[in-house]
Amino acid sequence: MELVSRYAPIKFQSPDLPAQSIKEAYPTTPISGQLTFKQIIDQVPSADRVTSTDLKVMERLDINNQSGQSYGFILYRKSGLTISSGTVLRISGKIRDYAIVLVDGVRKTPVFQSQEQQKTFGYFDAPSDAQLTLDDASVGENRTLDILVENWGHRDDTKGITTGSVLLDDVALQDWEIVALQLKGAWVHGQVLQSAVLCTAILLDMYWPYLDIKGNKKPTVTGWKDVTAEAPAMYRATIEVSTPHDTFLDMSSWGKGNVFVNGFNIGRYFNAGPTKTMYIPAPLLTSGSNEIVVFELFAAASALRFSDVPILG
Repeated sequence: MELVSRYAPIKFQSPDLPAQSIKEAYPTTPISGQLTFKQIIDQVPSADRVTSTDLKVMERLDINNQSGQSYGFILYRKSGLTISSGTVLRISGKIRDYAIVLVDGVRKTPVFQSQEQQKTFGYFDAPSDAQLTLDDASVGENRTLDILVENWGHRDDTKGITTGSVLLDDVALQDWEIVALQLKGAWVHGQVLQSAVLCTAILLDMYWPYLDIKGNKKPTVTGWKDVTAEAPAMYRATIEVSTPHDTFLDMSSWGKGNVFVNGFNIGRYFNAGPTKTMYIPAPLLTSGSNEIVVFELFAAASALRFSDVPILG
């Protein structure tokens, strides 16, 4: 305000700054449950799954009333493959924006460790014909190949495998199952607002796919179990809150992913930085039990830590 007042041709009153909200560092909360990658994909509704001879970008999928997919992840799945020792996976075109390769639900691409990796297989800056040699643990018959592509934000481009083909030992693969992993809040959280509250386009977009014709809740993600598998996976924790206050979730010991607080997507985190915390405003919390779900791509921590100050770099 001081800078604006100095150069404004018309002087005006400077309003008082609002009072600072109370910040609270809630106790560290252990992870209490996990959904494996297989469990997650198996529970994606049929309306978000298509089959296609060729690859499609997310915006061209016949979902959401033929308007395609705008956010989240897109999964390209090819089942029934025979993988031999030294098999080379090659993508002849471009990826937008980042891809993880899994065989039978086990990640085969390395975790992010340096900026130089952005020019290698799986990243948007990788050259066409980037390739990955599958490890010996991938060898066998009737294998399932998954390529999970994350959308990092739109400009004037499309997202997914945008050009070219996917090849195994120079043989182009066809007949894909394509899954739109949109991570809508109602599906992640497993709870739906009463139909009387569904009064805006945003809420309808978020919740309508998970209601039947009478407004009753359809099935959402279930089957949380003890943590046994590596990421990608979903992890759940529950914190008890007496009086909701603003807080910061410290994700410095996690890898990369998304966080949902009571079904609300508060954003993405990445241990590459610079920021290490995620802001949780008090209105997202309730007095009593609160569910926090983390969709982690690389490596999960064993607990969630909170702070009353942000860690910005």
